Amino acid sequence: MWRIAANSALVVALLSAVAPPLGSPIRPPSTLPSPALPHCAGGGEPGAIRFPRSPGGTPEVDAAWLAAHRCGVRVVDIREADEITGELGRIDVAAWVPLAGVEQAAESWDRDAPVVLVCRSGRRSERAADRLRSLGFHRVASLTGGMLAWGAASLPTTRAPIAAPIARPAAEEAPAPSSSLAELRATLTRPDALIWTRAATLLGANTVSCIDGREETPVLGTPGGDAGELVLSLAALEQLLGRPLDPEWITAIFDRYVDAFGRFYLHTDRHAIERLADALRGDPRTAATAATWRGPEDIRAFVRSPPPAMEEALLEHLVAPENVGCGHIRLMITQPSRYGVREGLVRDVLRAAFRRGWRRPELLEYAILDGEHEERGVLEVQIEHAVHAHTLVPMVAPHVGTRELFVLHPQVTAFVRAENAWFLVEQLAPAEAARVDAAALRSRITALGARQLAATVASLAPHLPHYRLRISAHGQTLEPISANAR
Repeated sequence: MWRIAANSALVVALLSAVAPPLGSPIRPPSTLPSPALPHCAGGGEPGAIRFPRSPGGTPEVDAAWLAAHRCGVRVVDIREADEITGELGRIDVAAWVPLAGVEQAAESWDRDAPVVLVCRSGRRSERAADRLRSLGFHRVASLTGGMLAWGAASLPTTRAPIAAPIARPAAEEAPAPSSSLAELRATLTRPDALIWTRAATLLGANTVSCIDGREETPVLGTPGGDAGELVLSLAALEQLLGRPLDPEWITAIFDRYVDAFGRFYLHTDRHAIERLADALRGDPRTAATAATWRGPEDIRAFVRSPPPAMEEALLEHLVAPENVGCGHIRLMITQPSRYGVREGLVRDVLRAAFRRGWRRPELLEYAILDGEHEERGVLEVQIEHAVHAHTLVPMVAPHVGTRELFVLHPQVTAFVRAENAWFLVEQLAPAEAARVDAAALRSRITALGARQLAATVASLAPHLPHYRLRISAHGQTLEPISANAR
């Protein structure tokens, strides 16, 4: 059922008489000097800069041009918070404005001053540049290839702390107040707050969901849901084997995994689906079909069941981090070393999941969450003993009434990880199975899972209060974990 990441010697040729080859990014002529990186050596005269349109219609500049002239233009990085602090780094002089806040921030900008927008790959910055031009900005361009191209050119980046965005979307201007103990107790005593199920259902009809607070139905929560747990388990297995797993092996294992455990949970959100739709409209392979879409349901129907000839094009966009709506999964893509995963592993799992879902849609639970992140706390749900197949465990609704919480079930997570370890060891060739037993794999999964959870909480819920809900035969007790959970 579908529920809905050049050389450092900067030799810049200022082409004033020779046109670039068709399709090449434009290097606008300028009288500005080429400052040495990483320090700016004066900004020059911004009025000298003009951005001719590229053959695609949107003004663009390449990485070498921006490196030489970055001090004479307003450079704005429009990526999300987790990308800004990720492995690609950022350009030293760039201001930070997430894509959703660009128009608001631009209200205070000089419409005649040169602006260069930067994202990961150049897709979002191109769309943002078009939006600003429609608002009267005459000199705005996109960095061709984004930070990927900047990094490929071996140009300097920084990961130093950056100030908060100079503008935020309206929904983010005033963070929601955190939940108090009394408010949270009232929420958790509502009749629809808890639903009990046996852990054995996770080995068949049920799934583990993500910790995302926008989910309105009761869940058993773990970072990234089934997708996050499978990526974690495969990453731990790669570490023990000392080698990367072949994508074809991962696809075969995924098929066996869903045959063994049933439905597989993976979520995105409305914002990511909208970005995906924009990308598909701009892709010649899918543009004609995308032009026929009249609303969100058409887009969702296409993602659920694309024409076979368009599957590979759609997959390419589905695994791009800007089109991944699960924060935990996106962070693993953009910051693989922080999460202890091989670059490319997450995409391999996502491709396998979508391919299987297109053939057997009843096996992929692809949830599309609505709304903004307005979580007011992190809730850890704990029962009085370890979880086994027969154990009754409480599913908790992260979004009840006006309250949203990140919801974690650590004991359920431990149960799932033990089952995953046994499953994966049984899939290994005899020679490798002799070197990796289930206990060792489970131990590695547990350690790596703790590291990943800490990274995601630090990125998505850095200042939220943490609570623990203890449930026993005598009732339930809510207690604070963090100092601000009062």
